Amino acid sequence: MARKPLPPARNVGQAIEGSASLASLLAGHRRAQDCFAAVRRLLPFGLDRSVRAGPIQDGQWTLFAQNGAVAAKLRQALPTLLQAVQAREPEVRELRVKILPKEV
Repeated sequence: MARKPLPPARNVGQAIEGSASLASLLAGHRRAQDCFAAVRRLLPFGLDRSVRAGPIQDGQWTLFAQNGAVAAKLRQALPTLLQAVQAREPEVRELRVKILPKEV
């Protein structure tokens, strides 16, 4: 029984570009990282290591905080952070802060 030849190998970039859903995920990730770059410079020294960029969905962008203290600090700065984000992504109308679950 003869085997079908395998399709030519593609690198990850080619695979992403060839898939509409993966390309959309990558574009969303890049948008979130661009927003995080705008926010990072406004965070107190060292706090950026305790914050992760989440997804942008339906005009809301989520920031993930490492713990409750970091989340509280972020919530205090939300108006300033939202202004910085809206300068890059005007469609973002709301910023949410969530606490990352502890790793087991």
